[in-house]
Amino acid sequence: MQNNLVSIIMNCHNGEKYLKEAITSVINQTYENWELIFWDNCSTDKSFIILKSFEDQRIKYFKSEKFTNLGEARNLAFEKCNGEYVAFLDTDDIWYSNKLQKQIEYFVNDVGIVTCNTIFFNEKIKEPLYKKNIKQGYVFEELLKNYNLSLETLIIKKKFALNSNIFFDKSLSYISDFDFFLRLSRNCKLKYVPDILSGWRVHHESESWKRPNKFNEEKKFFIKKIENFYPEIASSYKNLWLKFKIDTLKKNAIYLIMNKLPQEARIEIKRNFIFDMQIIIIYFLSFFFFSKNLFRFILNKRKKVKPT
Repeated sequence: MQNNLVSIIMNCHNGEKYLKEAITSVINQTYENWELIFWDNCSTDKSFIILKSFEDQRIKYFKSEKFTNLGEARNLAFEKCNGEYVAFLDTDDIWYSNKLQKQIEYFVNDVGIVTCNTIFFNEKIKEPLYKKNIKQGYVFEELLKNYNLSLETLIIKKKFALNSNIFFDKSLSYISDFDFFLRLSRNCKLKYVPDILSGWRVHHESESWKRPNKFNEEKKFFIKKIENFYPEIASSYKNLWLKFKIDTLKKNAIYLIMNKLPQEARIEIKRNFIFDMQIIIIYFLSFFFFSKNLFRFILNKRKKVKPT
């Protein structure tokens, strides 16, 4: 059985509300050889006081000299990790006590990423992320098609990232995790533990709920980055890459229409036009007053989990 050090990255900016619960879930791990890299991104609330109430030498506190976006904050925390493995837990999420113990056992040979099932939860709901087992092995194509990894589930073997010069992009915030793990998945295998070992808290204070279109705005930057600096990805996965660009364009246009900006949606489509029947339909629907309500109805029907 392995007993190598696991570095746990916890990025915090004013995360006091659920912080005690998150840290307690780390303290309670049955796997005891860990260090918590707590990166304080210039918090102004009681996060530091809550952290210091845990008198555990495995907790290591670092405070940023200035506020940065999340990608840079994750990268700065990553640089402080001493462990062979790196895990991630945000201040509003939780782990079950046997999470590290179970996942570490899956690291063999060329496995560089181990994930597990998780629950989306709040006071009203508890919904598992996966209803059936997910694809394992080299999963880059699967993730580009449908990125379905949740950060609190993931543990990596650090050497795969270092050897491939893969770090968090400091230019990104909302999709910094997507960018990092997508690129990493080309260089190592992923294994899946089919147990619910963590929880992702769904709430209105979450940035992902307050600013939903930031993901798609950053995906436009991501598309340019890949095509400029990793052109082999765009050429090697031509059809998948085209579909990814189409999906990003559709989501941006629909968001603009739903927020009463139909003219901007048409400009967005014209500027980044890719021939696709759904994009053409979205373009023509933008001229009608009912299109905003139509898209809202469709999206609400698809959304399974809502914040309280």
